[in-house]
Amino acid sequence: MANAKISDAAFVVTTDVTTIDGLAGYAGVNNVKISGSALIASLDSNLNFAEKPTLRNVNSTTTFATPNETINCFSNTFVVNLPLAGPIQGVTYTLVNTGTGTITLTPNVGDTINGSTTIDLSTQYISRTVQSDGTNWIVI
Repeated sequence: MANAKISDAAFVVTTDVTTIDGLAGYAGVNNVKISGSALIASLDSNLNFAEKPTLRNVNSTTTFATPNETINCFSNTFVVNLPLAGPIQGVTYTLVNTGTGTITLTPNVGDTINGSTTIDLSTQYISRTVQSDGTNWIVI
């Protein structure tokens, strides 16, 4: 990509890229590193990139791995773990139970979700979205 132009507070990168140059003068940013392949990114007023939401279908214990990720649990009974809330304030995760088992959402040791140590999703097609407040998780 020869030139990247920011005209609105959002743009789309549709090619593999490792560096976007030319952001000098915008909040002191000289280079923005982007890892991975094609990425849909938007910039907020502080020139922070928001990652493209992802969806993962699972049927066994797992941990949220990508900011703004949705995990669809389509069968079985198992646990889905949240990462440590502290370093990722503002990040959201959505858990969906499309199966008939019970899915237990569990925060990292020391964190809570609305003051609780776990949340069970035992009804088919129920979902919960949580967001880090910088210390713990809150249901939104």
